[in-house]
Amino acid sequence: MCKGVTDAVFPSAVLLVARQDTILFHKGYGGAGFRPAMIFDLASLTKPLVTSLAVMQLCRSGHLSPTATIDNKTKITIRQLLQHRSGLPAHRPYYRELCKIKPALRDRQLKKLLWKEPLEYPPGSKKLYSDLGFIILGLIVETICGQRLDLFIKNTVYTPLDLVNLFFTPILYKQQHLCFASTGFCPHRKIKLKGQVHDENAYAMGGVAGHAGLFGSAEAVVKLLQVLMQSFHGDAHMFDPEITRLFLKHALGFDRPSTPSSSGQYFSKNSVGHLGFTGTSFWMDLDQNIIIILLTNRVSFNIRNNKIKLFRPVLHDAVMETCLNT
Repeated sequence: MCKGVTDAVFPSAVLLVARQDTILFHKGYGGAGFRPAMIFDLASLTKPLVTSLAVMQLCRSGHLSPTATIDNKTKITIRQLLQHRSGLPAHRPYYRELCKIKPALRDRQLKKLLWKEPLEYPPGSKKLYSDLGFIILGLIVETICGQRLDLFIKNTVYTPLDLVNLFFTPILYKQQHLCFASTGFCPHRKIKLKGQVHDENAYAMGGVAGHAGLFGSAEAVVKLLQVLMQSFHGDAHMFDPEITRLFLKHALGFDRPSTPSSSGQYFSKNSVGHLGFTGTSFWMDLDQNIIIILLTNRVSFNIRNNKIKLFRPVLHDAVMETCLNT
């Protein structure tokens, strides 16, 4: 990890390793004043740790189903959105138009833009990672529950689990006592981002979106993942085990190790995880009950800094070798 700092992979990072309910390793790396409790912009970890969990909760209450369709014309299902098989494009710079209008009008305009967005392929025919699909999922959750996405996940999951260091930072949000990792200078907003969401579309949406916007510490993330792991193995305390198994076994809102994978070579096929654009990631082996969380702010150097692609698998292999040999 120290090599990651010296080789300019990232300016700061936190590595946390857990097995079952025990934290085996938790350490921060970076400049002066850095500490393991630092809060990172989790970027696309929002997808599995917020939006997918919100859909799980709505499925549990009977208000939503993975087989439900969102549009009678295209027949896109909730499951296809969760698995990035909706046919929607990966990304569109909606913020360029949204930031030109008053914040109060942006939600309606965003929905118009999403509704008009042409599909790039028939739903279900191929997989294409899409932020747009999760923006739509977030809006669906808000429509069903009648409240903002961040408030719904806070009230139904985070507060009951006492996850105070897992939250969104809506525009004008202030929490001075926390230490945020900077994600660099934003040329669009012309400010250094620290505690403000890096993703431009999420920013234009007020800081709360289904695809990005979540901030948190490694300790808060592992607590949530441990509860998910427990649910997968039968604990019904927070999530319904049957629904949890459905979402994790079929990677609904989560990723699986590919070949090659950022998770390295030792995670079993029965593993799930996710990456975040800012340099964040988690991998969870459901067979071996091992969780590895890597939070960094690699974009603080430059958004084109991709050294972390080579760093991640090497790190995960080294950690897993230690875990499996002890």
